[in-house]
Amino acid sequence: MTGQKDIGFGSSMLVVGANFSSSSMLFRENLTIRDDQFFGFFRRLKDINIEEALILSNVDRTEIIFFNPGIKNPKKEIVRIISSHTSWTRAEIDSQTYILEQDEAVKYFLGIACSLSSLVMGDPSVKEQITNAFNKSKTCEMSGKHIENLISFALQANKRVSEETKIFKRPVSIPAACLKVAKDLIGNLSQCSALVIGTSEMAEMLISSLISGGLGSTIVCHPRPEAADMFARQLNCHTAMMGDLEVIIEKSDIVITSMNSRNFTLTEDIIKRALNKRRRKPILLIDTGVPGDVDFAVAKLEDAFLYSLNDLEKSTREGAKKNLMETQKAQEIIEEESKKLLALFPKSKKNTNDLDTEKLSIEEVRQKILSASNGDPDLATKMLLEELGKKNYLYSNFSSEKDPNN
Repeated sequence: MTGQKDIGFGSSMLVVGANFSSSSMLFRENLTIRDDQFFGFFRRLKDINIEEALILSNVDRTEIIFFNPGIKNPKKEIVRIISSHTSWTRAEIDSQTYILEQDEAVKYFLGIACSLSSLVMGDPSVKEQITNAFNKSKTCEMSGKHIENLISFALQANKRVSEETKIFKRPVSIPAACLKVAKDLIGNLSQCSALVIGTSEMAEMLISSLISGGLGSTIVCHPRPEAADMFARQLNCHTAMMGDLEVIIEKSDIVITSMNSRNFTLTEDIIKRALNKRRRKPILLIDTGVPGDVDFAVAKLEDAFLYSLNDLEKSTREGAKKNLMETQKAQEIIEEESKKLLALFPKSKKNTNDLDTEKLSIEEVRQKILSASNGDPDLATKMLLEELGKKNYLYSNFSSEKDPNN
C-alpha cells in the first residue's frame, strides 16, 4: 500500500464509545458531539495526555479512537470526560459504553470504514464520515502519524471492499425498498412532501434515499428542538414543533417515524383525522421505531399504507442472501488489512520488573533470584516458583539439559 509512513507505534490503539448495539437511542442522542463542540472535547483529551484521537459522532454512534499514552484506566478517564459533556451519570455512561483494544479496535474500526459495523450494511456514506472525522482531528491538531496511517489503512480497506465485493454495489437495501414502495404508491415524488419524526440513522438513510429519488420537500420533528435542528441541517430541510404535528401530517404524503418510545407517536385517530382533511389522498407511513411508533390499527384505515422495517426487509430477502457471501469476502479483506496495520505495532514488551531467565539453567536462575531478592529467603522462594512456573520452565529446561545420547 502506498502513502504509508513509518508509524513506529509506541502505544496501543483503543476505541471507547457507544453504538446502536450497546446503548439506547436517548443516550446516543444526548451523547452526540456537535461540530462546535469538537474542539472542547479534543482539548479534554489533551488534558489527559492523549495526543492523537479521532471522533465519530452521530445519532447512532459516538466513538473515540485514540492511542493510549499509558493511562492506567483509559475507559474510566473517557467516561469522566463524557460525563462533563452530557447529563448522564458516570455509572450510566459506563453501563452503555465499551472499550476495545489493539487487535479488536483495529478490526472494528476497519469494519466501520467498510460499512460492516454500521446499522445498515453497505451504507455508501461511511467513507465521507471517516474523512470528515479525520479532517476534524487535523483541524483540532489531534492528528499525527498514528491517526494518519490508521485512516490510510481504513480507506484502503474501503477501496478494496468497494472494488472486490458488491457490498456497496447493492447499497442499503432497506432504503432502496423504501424508495421503490414510495414510487409504486405515489409515482413522481417531485411534488410530494415528507415528514420525519425522530432522528435515527435509519430515518436519515430512508429520507436521503427518497430525496435522491426526487422528493420535493422535507420537514423534521423531534421533542427536542435542538435534535431536530441538527438533523435538519444534515438534510438541508425545515423543522417544526411537535405541537404542530397533526397539522403537518395533513400536508405530508410520506411520514417516517423513528422515536423508539414505548408509546404510540401516531394513533389511529390522528391518522384518521389527517386523511379526512386530505380528502382521502393516501399517506405512506414508514415505521422504523422499535417498538413501533405507529398504532397497528392504522394499517386497517383505507388510504393509509403502513410499512415496518420488517415489511421492507421481506422485499429484499433475496438480496440479503447474496450479501452474505459478499460480507464474508469483505471480512477477509478487513482481516488482511488489519494484519498489515497490526504488524506495524510493536510486539508486547515484557514487564521491566521481570527477570530475563528464558535461556538460563535452573542453577543460573536460582543465583540470579538470590541476588535480586537481597537475601530475603521467603521472597527468593516466591520468585523462584514464579519463574519455574512460566512457560513450563521446569520441564523445558530439564529436557534441554538431558544428555541427548541417553
